[in-house]
Amino acid sequence: MTHAPPFRRRTLLLAGSLLAFGAAMPGFATEPWPSKPITLVVPFSAGGPTDTQMRAMAVAVGKALGQPVLVVNQPGAGGTLAPAQMARNAAADGYTLVLITPAVFRLPHLQKVGYDALNDFSYVAGLTSYVYAMSVPTDSRFKSLADVIAYAGANPGKLNVAAVGNGTLGHIATHQLQKQAGVQLNYVPFKGGADAVTALLGGHVDVMLEAGWGAMANGGKLRLLAVAEEQRLPKWSQVPTFKESGYDIVVRSTVGIAGPRNLPAPVLSRLEETLRKAAQDPAYAKALDNESMPNRFEDSKAYRQYALTQFAADKRNVRELGLAME
Repeated sequence: MTHAPPFRRRTLLLAGSLLAFGAAMPGFATEPWPSKPITLVVPFSAGGPTDTQMRAMAVAVGKALGQPVLVVNQPGAGGTLAPAQMARNAAADGYTLVLITPAVFRLPHLQKVGYDALNDFSYVAGLTSYVYAMSVPTDSRFKSLADVIAYAGANPGKLNVAAVGNGTLGHIATHQLQKQAGVQLNYVPFKGGADAVTALLGGHVDVMLEAGWGAMANGGKLRLLAVAEEQRLPKWSQVPTFKESGYDIVVRSTVGIAGPRNLPAPVLSRLEETLRKAAQDPAYAKALDNESMPNRFEDSKAYRQYALTQFAADKRNVRELGLAME
């Protein structure tokens, strides 16, 4: 009878032990992903435009993966509470994801936060963008951005500009316009986009420099004067960009999906490809179109690069404009 050399016997025993350990642990290293429902945390209240979009996306992703995607609403801290809690508490297994808004990159430069924007997340994919624009009621005397600037120049501090909150992208864009045009504007912050739109339509402010205008513009209640984009919007091709109007103001406001840090590469890759396909879902596309939001899918690499770029840009803007939370 031939016996295996001692070294080989030890190797075989070790291999056998590992196989036995794997057999004793159901699904160990071999369990297919996903094998249970996935949770998508949306950092806004239920019923709003973004929530509606993400619910449509969740249905499409769930169908593609063969597991339901459950949407959980967790508003708070300007859209950063949900990402912060996910980063701290969720396992890096792909079963808990969160919607990331640009506030995640800006808030760390304004106050202490409970997350590291660049290291606590696995950036899976960018989906769309909030489109910032200057809008007025359709019966406004202002027919163009030039009209607004002319009035502001002749009436220092009397033009009321609405946007959401202090230190936000709308606030930053208003400061940039004021600085570049050499005028004095009266910035009026609101708690949310709906409040800002209501004030605009009610004549309590003169213009709004903010996202969230889509439904009202589609309904003919608001008129756009300029969009803070690199190029004109296909659906609103008659509206010039701020750049075309002489002001270097472009707001990048990408919204995307992330998981906790160190998501396994196969899980991240499958999520990325599933989101790419789900972005073409008709119900999701319609939800975007209702708010005039573009379908701008970005893969994981591009979305992470956006995070790095936006974090640096927000740091620079906050410092240069002297913004601070009140």
